[in-house]
Amino acid sequence: MKTNSFFDFNRFVLFAKQDLLLNKNKYLLIFSMFLLGLYTMIVFQMYENPYGYVYHHEAVVNAASEGWAYMNLFVMVLIGYAAFIGISFSGMGSKVKCANYLTIPASTFEKYLFPFLFRMVFGLALFTLIFWVDTRLARLTLMNSPKFILHDYTIVPFQFTMLKGTVSDLFIDFERFFMLAFIGIYLFVVPLFFRKQALVKTVVSFFVLIFLFFSIMVGLSHVFNPNVRGFNVDLDNIKISDHIYILDLLSLFLTSVSSILLVFLGYFKLKEKQI
Repeated sequence: MKTNSFFDFNRFVLFAKQDLLLNKNKYLLIFSMFLLGLYTMIVFQMYENPYGYVYHHEAVVNAASEGWAYMNLFVMVLIGYAAFIGISFSGMGSKVKCANYLTIPASTFEKYLFPFLFRMVFGLALFTLIFWVDTRLARLTLMNSPKFILHDYTIVPFQFTMLKGTVSDLFIDFERFFMLAFIGIYLFVVPLFFRKQALVKTVVSFFVLIFLFFSIMVGLSHVFNPNVRGFNVDLDNIKISDHIYILDLLSLFLTSVSSILLVFLGYFKLKEKQI
């Protein structure tokens, strides 16, 4: 196999340009609707329940710690981001769309790499940027509203450090990163294995997989702790070190290894369709 039949930078750039030109209206509509919808939800949430977003001038508090509620809102960003990833290969269920896509003059690797970079890497950055913009717009919208002026509230500006949470541990950060990466890669790859309603079937299979994982954890809990009753997980008392529990280590191992395997499986599945 020639090297340029696997990956050619110029051809990859042309493929990316073609996709963006053909689907620019769809992408603009998706991002615009998400921006407006998220802005509306943030304004409503802040106005109805300002605690967690504001601090009172008369109270002696740490203003930076009062933005804890932003983390709850960011979950909506992750849901939208997951949906954006999940429709990466949504056209594969249609014979016509699938045939048109597979006949594009680009290698299988390039057809796999572009949506991976655009939707997973660039998508996360863009959805997070939209969240940052919406929080700023919502703050400008509400800061002079009668309710906030009457109660002498000041809305805490959103900072990306607020997404880190209260736990500051490198291992926990790695665990969260690989959990997020696994969910994204799962939603990106698994739809390739379904012909119809790929996203719906992928989401259902994901929850089935999570249920099986917790079932195994329940079984291990009963093995290591005879006092456990019912469908409960109790592995927190088993430590590998001072700050690492066996459940966290197992989660990190499974998500990291599974993510790598899924990436390769997705490529070969797309290559199989190409053939």
